[in-house]
Amino acid sequence: MPPGGRGRGKSMLTEVMKDDHQSILDQVANHLASLSGTRILVTGAGGFLCSYFVDVIAAAAERLPEPCRIVAVDNY
Repeated sequence: MPPGGRGRGKSMLTEVMKDDHQSILDQVANHLASLSGTRILVTGAGGFLCSYFVDVIAAAAERLPEPCRIVAVDNY
C-alpha cells in the first residue's frame, strides 16, 4: 500500500488522523477561504508529509463554499 494509507482510491484514515485534521483546520480556519475554487498542485504526494498534507487539504475542501481541486503527483 502506498504511503499515506491509501489503496485503490479508498481512504483509510483513522479516527486519530481525522481528529488531527480537524484540529489543524480549526487553527487555520481564517486562511481557508482563499483556497475556495482554486487548484492546488502537490508534487511528491506519495511521500509521508505530502500525503498527509493532501489529506488535510481534502478535509479543508469540505468546509469551503466551492471546493478546491487537488492535483497530486509522484513518480514512485
